[in-house]
Amino acid sequence: MSDYHAYLIRLWRDDMQQPWRAELVSPHSGETRRFATTEQLFLFMQQQMEEGGVQAARPGPPDRGV
Repeated sequence: MSDYHAYLIRLWRDDMQQPWRAELVSPHSGETRRFATTEQLFLFMQQQMEEGGVQAARPGPPDRGV
């Protein structure tokens, strides 16, 4: 996995009583992933960050070893 991920996120629901659904499209590969719930979307994105070594939040500038 990479330390950079870019996606187009689409969110929709068919009516007010239905849960939100989601679709991710990679602008680089065109790969599309669909999710029945936003929880599944968030889980996938968390897995991408963990597997790719991406940090969810960086408290300060990166350590340059100085």
